[in-house]
Amino acid sequence: MSQAPVLPPFKIDTCRGNQNCSYAVLSAQELLLSLQEILERRLEGHNVSSHHSMLRFSLSCCPNSCSQPQVRDFGLQGRQKPVITDHPCIHCQACVKACPEKYVHLLDQGPHFSEHCLACGRCIEVCPTGTLEEGKSGWSLLVGGKLGRQPAFAIPVGHYLSHDEVIQNILALLEPYLTATMNEGPSSQERFRAWLDRNSVLTKEAPPLLSPLSSHNRSTEKK
Repeated sequence: MSQAPVLPPFKIDTCRGNQNCSYAVLSAQELLLSLQEILERRLEGHNVSSHHSMLRFSLSCCPNSCSQPQVRDFGLQGRQKPVITDHPCIHCQACVKACPEKYVHLLDQGPHFSEHCLACGRCIEVCPTGTLEEGKSGWSLLVGGKLGRQPAFAIPVGHYLSHDEVIQNILALLEPYLTATMNEGPSSQERFRAWLDRNSVLTKEAPPLLSPLSSHNRSTEKK
């Protein structure tokens, strides 16, 4: 009788942003290596009974989310916030045409962004006058996504996080989950999202990507 294969306790999916993808906002390579090292050390000896019990992580270098971070236990999306400068807008419509969702439109004063802007950076790349420039960039952290019999989208808990902040936030949620479930047998181990919901861990989402930003007003935000 053949022995069941030993499954890894976690899996990290990545998009092709590290392969010269034109839409990549951030590079995931450094974060990927750090996360891999930390998880291997922390989950050493952690047994899982099925693919459903594996902790799943996803790194996506832009809001296109090709690696499906919305349905992983921990998902990451690269963000690049647009900032309006004092350089006059010539109303060329380049930013409007570059936005797939049409979350930017032009007023007499220049570009104006919807609060639903995904911070993908495409409008910044095409602006010919410098009216739009790069503001803060970083990772959005999504937590608790899953597929299966009762699918659920991951909940955003932070935006524009640095490399170190991502690691800190993941460990802050992962440690109590592992502590709570370490005494359970692999076959009865509670899934991460179920544990989050049962303990009301996630009581509120992150603030909007463009936190109250009247984008038609000139911003003094620094990079």
